[in-house]
Amino acid sequence: MPVPPLAAAPPPKTKSRGRIRTLKKNDTTLSYLSKNLDGWGRPQITSSAAHALEVEYNPSTSGSQALLIPDGQIPNFDALGARWDSQDTTTTFVGLVQ
Repeated sequence: MPVPPLAAAPPPKTKSRGRIRTLKKNDTTLSYLSKNLDGWGRPQITSSAAHALEVEYNPSTSGSQALLIPDGQIPNFDALGARWDSQDTTTTFVGLVQ
């Protein structure tokens, strides 16, 4: 009796974790986006890797993608969004998505 070929397994959903590093012009201080929020509910900046927000992303995806916030690092939020003007980067805004 012939045996049908095995179906190809779907590719695994690969996720990587990383921290978002920030730099100021002419400043060599290593800083990260923090998992602690300021009074307006926006992520703060920290020099401590231990207090840095970790995000998940799919490295095999090209183009835009969401940065997910795993493990409840910031209660009630599960994604990170950013908006900026390429002509005026002083207006950069980073926000949390519920």
